[in-house]
This record gives sequence, structure tokens and C-alpha cells, in this order.
Amino acid sequence: MMLLKKYFILSATVLSLMLLVGCGTASTLVNEQYDALAKHLTKTGIKVYGATGCGACQKQEELFGDSWQYINYEDCYAGESRQQLQICAEHDIRAYPTWEFANGEQKRGVMLPEQLAEISNFS
Repeated sequence: MMLLKKYFILSATVLSLMLLVGCGTASTLVNEQYDALAKHLTKTGIKVYGATGCGACQKQEELFGDSWQYINYEDCYAGESRQQLQICAEHDIRAYPTWEFANGEQKRGVMLPEQLAEISNFS
């Protein structure tokens, strides 16, 4: 019983320290910076491709909140035909969301704004 109690206290202490250290070193954006980041991404030629009804795309949009309006976004399944738009096919978009950078490099999946800030050299 005593050993279990010591293990619990040690585990709680380690977990608390990990949370404190993680919170102290993590780079996070504040709300005011999201507009600036979104505009920066668009200005530097970064675009994201998605699809109506895509859960991951909705999650990506939620991460930016109201600042999403400044993101250069292409809906690959806009319209009633439900066929992928030609521009998405030309850019070889196979998954949603797909972020495409000015140099043509692509990253698939939801990306945190902080990741995009680092990749795009946003300050």
C-alpha cells in the first residue's frame, strides 16, 4: 500500500512537471495573430485544398476560427456534379485537406496554425 502511494505521488509530480515545462516552452498564437497569419499564408502563396463535407477540413477551418476567411482555400468538390474540380486534379490533390506551398511542396492533413507559422517563417 505504501509503495502504491509513493508511486502515485511520483507519477503525479512527473506529470505536473511535464505539463508545466510543456506549457512554458510551447509556441502558441494568440487570437489577434490568427488574422495576420492567415493573410501571411495567402500572401506567401500558400493554399489549402479541401472538400465540402470533409470532417478534417472542418477541423482545419475551426482551428483558424474567423480568420479562415483570409486563407486561400479551394473547395475541390464545389457544385452539384460532385466531381473533383480540374484545378484540384491538376495539382494532384488526393487527400483533404492538402496544404500546397509556393514551391509546390504539399502536406496532407490537418495542420496546426503554429506549424504553418513555423513553416512559412511567420513572425
